[in-house]
Amino acid sequence: MITYTIKELEPILKRKSKTIKRYIKDGELEAIRIGKGYIITEEKVREFFEDYKVHKK
Repeated sequence: MITYTIKELEPILKRKSKTIKRYIKDGELEAIRIGKGYIITEEKVREFFEDYKVHKK
């Protein structure tokens, strides 16, 4: 299983960490809270991209 931190997702999503945290808070991107940080699985990133494509149209 491949996992990412918010910092690792910044270049992938082309968004700043503050925006990614908002996606998590709003329930758009599912993440697991570990301590003060988050871990996001590759599967959840793919689901986010699919949902984003659908909503963007």
